[in-house]
Amino acid sequence: MNFKRLYLSIIELADRLGSLLFASCCLATSYTHSALCALSAYCLPLTHVRTRRAVCPTAYCLLLTAYCLPSSGAVLAQEPFQAPALVWKVKLKGPILSPPAVHEGMLYIPMSNQKLYRMDVRNGRYEDISKVNGVASLTPQVYAGRLFFMLDGQPKKDRRMLAAFDLKKKKTLWQKPLLNTWSTPLLHETTLYTGAEDGYVYAMDIETGDTRWRFQTKRRIRSSPVISDSLLFIGSDDNHLYALHTETGRLVWSFETGGSILAAPAVADDAVYTVSYDQNLYCLDQHTGKLRWMFKANGSLYAAPVVSSYRILLGSNDRNLYCLDARTGRLFWRYETGGIIRATPVLHEDVVYMVSSDRHVYAVDIVTGRVLWQYETEGSITVSPVIVDHTLLVGSEDRHIYAFRKSGM
Repeated sequence: MNFKRLYLSIIELADRLGSLLFASCCLATSYTHSALCALSAYCLPLTHVRTRRAVCPTAYCLLLTAYCLPSSGAVLAQEPFQAPALVWKVKLKGPILSPPAVHEGMLYIPMSNQKLYRMDVRNGRYEDISKVNGVASLTPQVYAGRLFFMLDGQPKKDRRMLAAFDLKKKKTLWQKPLLNTWSTPLLHETTLYTGAEDGYVYAMDIETGDTRWRFQTKRRIRSSPVISDSLLFIGSDDNHLYALHTETGRLVWSFETGGSILAAPAVADDAVYTVSYDQNLYCLDQHTGKLRWMFKANGSLYAAPVVSSYRILLGSNDRNLYCLDARTGRLFWRYETGGIIRATPVLHEDVVYMVSSDRHVYAVDIVTGRVLWQYETEGSITVSPVIVDHTLLVGSEDRHIYAFRKSGM
């Protein structure tokens, strides 16, 4: 008996079984593209010319899979999903108009009843730390014990203020007039950046509120700014996305879409993604503003997109959450809810948490688009959820904040 030949036959059989097992696992978890790679590795020994240096099927399978996984949008299987449990819910005295600021395990929530609440994420207990002279409808910013937020709804309808509030002393440090009820201020180093209804982008000193520079667009600004690599990106109702230098406000480039830009753009790697009222998502080169690709939804787009692991997630007024290849714009999947999606989803590991005006919170598998869990509140949800200290927090128009937690979150 030729023991060497028997030994090689056993090794080849083991390799083929390994390839088939890997392919079965891929198919079972919906990774069809990767499964085809594995099967091709199994079939290779049947077609190539046998030599002493014949390719090992399992090794070939793994090499092909490493190539195929990124292009297919798939990732290796994770631990089984554990549904979050409701750990507390708290009813407030008014609706929540925007996501709260988060700082050291506490939520800071400017309310529509002109009060500022501080809430403990662990148990939902909150206290009224100040009465503010107006309604705060935008997410605040927190820095060095200070809270920066916009105020409107004061006695004069056209009088709106950007305010700085000392959290320890519980008093207002300064206020500056600013016509803005849409653009959430962005804190970067020692400067606050925001857009305004007069069409200007402002850069303001956080110590005094004084304007460092401003840049004029042709119409009002409702988009919120985003910063990457010394560039500030912001959209305007004049249909343009602007790239400005953060230090000087100098225009680097602009890109014209077919409608108003209402949401903040997203930046990942060297690309900028922006949505427009023309129902399109645009992917632009971060440094030149050149169009790479565009994707058309079936409804208006208000929510900022989210990019993670070569995927871009996009909520639409057509009730769908879209998952696209961030490099090409190719559709991986879409999931239709019972209402419009105006809130930006959040990601945790490979799970997308999103909300809809159909009153539901959803957990969706980022690879397959399959709904893993959902929870119905008593009101429409249009404010983006947040995850803090392993807790998923959702504000509903039923005036409640819901806190969900699961092991591993």
